[in-house]
Amino acid sequence: MSIRKKPSRAAIFDRSQDYDARRASILAEAARQFNQRGFALCSIDAIAERLRITKPAVYYYFRNKQELLYECYVHAFDLADQALDRATLDGRTGLERLELYVRAYLLNGATPDSHIVPLREQRALPPNLRQRLDRRRRARRDRLRALVAEGIADGSLRPCDPKVVVSAWAGAVGWILESFDPRGPLGFGEVAEQLIAMLLHGLAAERKP
Repeated sequence: MSIRKKPSRAAIFDRSQDYDARRASILAEAARQFNQRGFALCSIDAIAERLRITKPAVYYYFRNKQELLYECYVHAFDLADQALDRATLDGRTGLERLELYVRAYLLNGATPDSHIVPLREQRALPPNLRQRLDRRRRARRDRLRALVAEGIADGSLRPCDPKVVVSAWAGAVGWILESFDPRGPLGFGEVAEQLIAMLLHGLAAERKP
């Protein structure tokens, strides 16, 4: 059974804004359409129409639809890396750092400017761009595995395989970002907190009496 999503509003294209803000508006609308319709069914015409601008105006900021898709991933990866940097600095234990990261990443994914696009759409990118994204994904994956190992070493996490844990988290987090239905009984924040409780607190080491 597929999970239907509530249609979201188009990004606002304000011609009085600076270059970066206008570019971000186009990117946000592209991400919204990629999520709702899939990359193959999206068009520059549809993105321009939704923003009430001309097709050449979109091409002024982006060379083609593939660049739009790639930049959606870059922006989402930037948010994830920033969240991991902050969590690493602010957390005191491996468990705390992981929880700070997962919560920040999930909440970023719920915001209109997150530009989160399903990973399966990467197949539409040329090999060189996929390789760039893969390098970034592997780098963050390795950092997360190191945090799990750190949590095991400091006693905040029970013994486990960091590779299995990080892979399981990635699948679960991807599911909620792609499949959350805002018409359901729980808000995104509530679902995120339940997921965090299952993913992280289930791994927490037992406290000694």
